[in-house]
Amino acid sequence: MFENIELVGWVGSTLVILSFFWDGWKMRVINTFGCLSWMFYAIVQESMSLLFVNAAIIFVHIYKTLSK
Repeated sequence: MFENIELVGWVGSTLVILSFFWDGWKMRVINTFGCLSWMFYAIVQESMSLLFVNAAIIFVHIYKTLSK
């Protein structure tokens, strides 16, 4: 389906790692884009556990942002 799916996974990993260099909303935004990349990767790879954990992380980001 998608020939360079590993590249998507690497982009997601890089964004998640880079997000830890910031605090607050910047970290959440960068991390969310990393999680979205991983969710796409998980869908293509048919990995429900990976899809679930990244969706849960995004939910936590939204909850923590809106609860402030």
